[in-house]
Amino acid sequence: MSRGVFNSQNKVGEVLYFKTTSDSGSTFNPLVAFTSGSDRVSWGIGLNTGYTAANTISIVYPDNGTVKNCEIRTNRLSRLSQLNFFEDDIYGELDLTNFYELTNFSAQGCPQLSAVTHSYSPTNLSIYGLSNCNLTGHHDMSMLNIGGDFQINNNSGLTGLTHTASTQSFTRYFANSCDLTGGHDLSMFPKLGGDFRMQSNTNLTSITHTATDPSANNFTRYWAFNCDLTGNHDLSMLNKLGGDFAINSNNNLTGVTHTTSSNSFTRYYAYSCDLTGEHDLSMFPKLGGQVLLFSNNNLTSITHTANTNTNWTRYAFSDCDITGNHDMTWCPNLGGDFEGSNNINLTGITHTNTTKAFGLYQVANCNLTGTHDVSMLTGLGGFFNLGDNPNLTDITFPTTTQTFTDVNLNDCQLSAGLNFYPLSGASLNDSVIELRNNGMSSAIVNTMLSDFSGITSNNINTWSGVTLDIGGTNSAPDTTSGGINGIAALSYLTGTPAQWSITTS
Repeated sequence: MSRGVFNSQNKVGEVLYFKTTSDSGSTFNPLVAFTSGSDRVSWGIGLNTGYTAANTISIVYPDNGTVKNCEIRTNRLSRLSQLNFFEDDIYGELDLTNFYELTNFSAQGCPQLSAVTHSYSPTNLSIYGLSNCNLTGHHDMSMLNIGGDFQINNNSGLTGLTHTASTQSFTRYFANSCDLTGGHDLSMFPKLGGDFRMQSNTNLTSITHTATDPSANNFTRYWAFNCDLTGNHDLSMLNKLGGDFAINSNNNLTGVTHTTSSNSFTRYYAYSCDLTGEHDLSMFPKLGGQVLLFSNNNLTSITHTANTNTNWTRYAFSDCDITGNHDMTWCPNLGGDFEGSNNINLTGITHTNTTKAFGLYQVANCNLTGTHDVSMLTGLGGFFNLGDNPNLTDITFPTTTQTFTDVNLNDCQLSAGLNFYPLSGASLNDSVIELRNNGMSSAIVNTMLSDFSGITSNNINTWSGVTLDIGGTNSAPDTTSGGINGIAALSYLTGTPAQWSITTS
């Protein structure tokens, strides 16, 4: 589209031409405003009905979306400070050259708007919205001083953006769900912050930042997941990072470099990448919420610092290559779901005291060795799974009153048995206890059954209806081994009122 200029004698000497496909099922209600003064505009709405003088109009077109040729007439387009075409079905190209004082521009929700052309403006543009349009190719914004609320997301054909230096603070920067390709340069924005989203750009290989100005907004969100970030992603200049951080599902991402931030986190997602070696999070004393680092096959260690965040709901590092002992003593408020399965070189986990409740504690198919001590996790409950740890010989349980649904300890080396008495105050009604394939002798099987019988008889309201599998490589119970009658204990447990279901060798 083009902009026309009338002669100086015309009272409305400048015109913005544009097109719309707004139809009878929606309201066409664009709006303009001026920097100062009492300037007014006249609207031509493409129906040969003359012009309407107002800064805003509201009509419903009597058709099914034909292309209408519209106009905005005014003395000086350059004095317009606000132009709002939100969900007004602008069609084709929109030429905004010579708009020198525009501070607020929105044409979001116009799925047939294919391009917007700007020219240099010295004015700070604090609202810029082109989400959910049909922008294609490269969108040049190098002539605009943007900041505040910037949204250009959900343009599937948009391959690139060019910016110029701006000292404005940001509350939002949305460029997600486009087709941004290669590197995206944001090094001209020292006050970038707030809600930052660039996720779901599958050809985006890098994002470049600059040092954060002290007056910049804190990051409440940083999303760059489902892209193609490659190599190390350098965030060492962002000292206001926090809130909701998600950089997961970047298959070629080998590392992330951070700097110290005292802000709290609600999420930290870096799973399903290719993080390699050590991942250092020791600069975040308020890391919390959900920390997900699973499915990084080359991740060998995670480093933390003393933590004060009380809101922990999930900590997951399954399907990595965590090696040796994983230190969790830095986290006195751990709780929720704890997942570390499928780390075949993981030999131990060290915890500190916490009273938070657990719904899942799963460290199966690793190399936990010797005694695994969870006695300090007094809120332990839910699904507890340490199965498939062939060198695990003992577990020190906590004294807890939580509810367990499953205690899976199959395929370990618990040949000397376990002390389940600390769990006497817990509820295991209708739960499952799996002790299959632990090489227990008949004497140990007898002892285990006797212990379960004693616990159940004293806690019949919370230990009835349990399903127990103590078969496999474990020996069968008998009446004399270890000086204990395992058959009698078995009979009590499977009878009334205990009503256990038990599988033995």
